[in-house]
Amino acid sequence: MTGCASSRVRENPEKIAVFALYSNKSINWFNDGFNKNENQKTGGILSDQVNKLVDNNNPEHFSSQNLLINAEKIISQKFEELTDIHYLEPERVINSFYYSNLHNNAFSLIESKEFFPGYSHIYTTGKKNNRLILTEIDADSMLSIEFIFEKKLLQGNKWTGELTAFATMKVSVISSDGKISNPKLYQMQSTHRIPINKRKYDRDFLISLYPELIENLITKFIMNNYL
Repeated sequence: MTGCASSRVRENPEKIAVFALYSNKSINWFNDGFNKNENQKTGGILSDQVNKLVDNNNPEHFSSQNLLINAEKIISQKFEELTDIHYLEPERVINSFYYSNLHNNAFSLIESKEFFPGYSHIYTTGKKNNRLILTEIDADSMLSIEFIFEKKLLQGNKWTGELTAFATMKVSVISSDGKISNPKLYQMQSTHRIPINKRKYDRDFLISLYPELIENLITKFIMNNYL
């Protein structure tokens, strides 16, 4: 631990776990009204599957799970570095009796969300189930975290212009009584500008920008709520 965390070590530290960690499967365009006709969001239950079939070499359709795996590592790392809160590994949740008996979303096979490996396709559940899971895994609280990975047009249009990576993180806290809070919203865009030429741009470089955004978002959430 760093000095920041070790200075607040308690005899019985708070324990926290991640109940849900998920994101969009494919990276779509962010729409804030700029060049609205060009910068239109796409989505829907089947759109991601169609995109993968049509453009099966595009990393924008296949990188979400790796980004979530990276996000979970950063969550663990930052709780250890910045706080004295004990972070419980995902397996504690995944392997628990009450969690494993929850039912997946009925549309989980065709929905447009990607989940951290091993997690059920469940965003949240009722207070009673939350309390049972918290008690079983010996946690004081749990987090439900959604990431939205997008590409943002900075100037021009999709034919010729510039874009960058944009990320949104929504975090709901499940407290010890099973109640889930309203989501807290954090957003950030990369400082790197990627040129677009005849609709072509460096998609691998775009994907490489998200880990830094993820780390900054997670750090901001922890510093705002646990320090």
